[in-house]
Amino acid sequence: GLWVLHEGPAEVVAGVRLLPTGGHTPGHQVVLVESGGETLVFWGDLVPTSRHLDPGYGMAYDLFPLRVLEQRGALVGRGADEGWIHTFPHEPEMHFLRVKRGKKYFETEPIEPA
Repeated sequence: GLWVLHEGPAEVVAGVRLLPTGGHTPGHQVVLVESGGETLVFWGDLVPTSRHLDPGYGMAYDLFPLRVLEQRGALVGRGADEGWIHTFPHEPEMHFLRVKRGKKYFETEPIEPA
């Protein structure tokens, strides 16, 4: 069929993985794309803009806000540590960014088009 439902982590095609996070909605997931030694993460509504990188920032319409804080804290840190490229669904100009740990907060570095 054309429609495949996944429960739990799944590789959709080679290099494209779904990672369930819950939080914003029960079935929320992020998408990881791996190619050429790089990983890109599409955050969906777990991290809707780069201004939501801080794990403590929540949105009033998250259905499970504690789950959001837990997942965001773990995954944003992992992405910073592993050098992922980050993209956000509600970022005004849809930037691609690198995220690194700052002294107090996560810091972003834009990736310029080639």
